[in-house]
Amino acid sequence: MTTDISVLTNLVQSNSYIQIPPDTYVINAAAASPYPNVVGVCGAVIKDKHDFVLDCSGVTITKADGINANWLTFSGCSNFKVRGLSFQANNTGQTTGSPAGCLMLISLDRFEFSDIRILGQPWNVGVSGVWLTNGRFDRVRMEAIYEGYDLAFMQHVTFRDCVAWGIAQPGPLSGNASPWGCFNIAPDYTTATAYPNVSSLRTTGYVAIENCAAFNFAAGIAIRSGSHYRIIGNDFSFNGTASEVVPSHGGAGVLLWSNPVYPCDSNTDPIQNALIANNLFNCDLNAGVVLNAEATYAPPISRVRVVGNWLNSPRLTASYGSGNIVGLVTDA
Repeated sequence: MTTDISVLTNLVQSNSYIQIPPDTYVINAAAASPYPNVVGVCGAVIKDKHDFVLDCSGVTITKADGINANWLTFSGCSNFKVRGLSFQANNTGQTTGSPAGCLMLISLDRFEFSDIRILGQPWNVGVSGVWLTNGRFDRVRMEAIYEGYDLAFMQHVTFRDCVAWGIAQPGPLSGNASPWGCFNIAPDYTTATAYPNVSSLRTTGYVAIENCAAFNFAAGIAIRSGSHYRIIGNDFSFNGTASEVVPSHGGAGVLLWSNPVYPCDSNTDPIQNALIANNLFNCDLNAGVVLNAEATYAPPISRVRVVGNWLNSPRLTASYGSGNIVGLVTDA
């Protein structure tokens, strides 16, 4: 049995506990985007709802053939939980280009996504988000995903017990693995400029990635800005391929890239105060942790501590532009 996605979204109301009837919900038509420059065409939108719990145990969302749109968007919501939701990718008839996001998250506060499963295909992103505060992602499982997380402007967000397997895209960088990082964290000043009144947040800080695993990506984590990261107890294995994140510097467990180029530049929110500890790095090409500040005018990377990690890589750390890397502490 299948049901149109509108049945699911119409059930979501503020100040309520909503148990969605188990079923497969299909996106049969595109919906208008609340922020076209951010999301583009949407499949379904939950907007400006607050104080709710969405129990989706036994619920799967998919798309009909030929729907060239993102999937499920949460916008302007606060104090809510979503649990038990599954996505089954269907890219039949989808044009290539900008990958479609399964979960699109815009301007959320006090939120929790747990026990989420995303079965992807090439050209799918698991979670895309901008302006996220005081949130958690627990036990998110992605299989055959092109890009795990594409995130900008976060404060006090935690990822715990999340797992992802990458998949190659069609094209010259296909190989066997995704050419992107699993966790991609970078500023997005194009979006911030297009919608200056949605949120004043322009920095990333206090992000924790703990007890997660990422396999078959160009990097487990690729960070271009922000401060006060806790990257602890993760397994970043078999991540090594040609990289669209930083050409020639793929094959890292954690990649810290100081990028001076707008609109994803590090200039106003440089990388600093990162703890990278007790992780397993089993990387094919480069190093467990790569610090790249070699570009002209790149802001410094500062106060990074790399300790207690287990290594099956050519080297634990690799630094490019070492004169622009300040306060690096490592035990190997």
